Amino acid sequence: MMDSPAASRSHSGNGPAPPAAEDERLELTDKLILAGPRDYTRLDLDELARITETPPDKVHRNFDDVDEWIDAFYCRIVDEYRLMAAQIPDLHEYTVGEKLSNFCLASMDMMRDHENLIRSTYHPFILERFTATRFEKEVELLFREFTEKDGRVALSNQLLLTGPVYMFWSREYLHMIGYWLENPGSEDQVMALMEKTTSLLNEILYNGVVDKAADLGKYIINNGLFSAFTPAKLARRIFRLPF
Repeated sequence: MMDSPAASRSHSGNGPAPPAAEDERLELTDKLILAGPRDYTRLDLDELARITETPPDKVHRNFDDVDEWIDAFYCRIVDEYRLMAAQIPDLHEYTVGEKLSNFCLASMDMMRDHENLIRSTYHPFILERFTATRFEKEVELLFREFTEKDGRVALSNQLLLTGPVYMFWSREYLHMIGYWLENPGSEDQVMALMEKTTSLLNEILYNGVVDKAADLGKYIINNGLFSAFTPAKLARRIFRLPF
């Protein structure tokens, strides 16, 4: 991870950064890798600048605080994955669930390259934040793209995938990574859980249940059969009640 020149996201609130600024931010995230594992929660920008042997003005020009510097490091995982995924010739044939599993596995491989730094920063700076980090938002955006660019997913199913749903899936991903980092050797368990979870997602997205339910509802209403499907009558039929 972190070796190819992935496009860095803009500095928060300042709009798209020019290429030179993007290169500078990439350089700084590389320096963060060199800082290695330590208690980053006790550091401010000036202290981290000293540790990474970086001019403080250069650090302050790019980041408002240590949190943002570390967040930028994690955002590069998504950037790197986008570059890698662009080289997969049949990626468009993957289901949404397969793409999610692929990203999960690939990101774990990237994190393993700098596992000590990841273990020092992931929980306090990513998983346990009270507000969503840029990394979490980038993961959420990636998941949204997986779904919205898949022409096989019915429009009615896509309408169910609102912002909170994507937020839920991104949080689930973050918690799976957190469990993996806290439990060495749990990769097989995490991937099995991811595969079962994404299999369920595929069933929801591709089996047309929503379309069929909508078609049934439309037929019932158009033919005046709604009274035949009241909850009371359904209960009597299902449980064979005598009243």
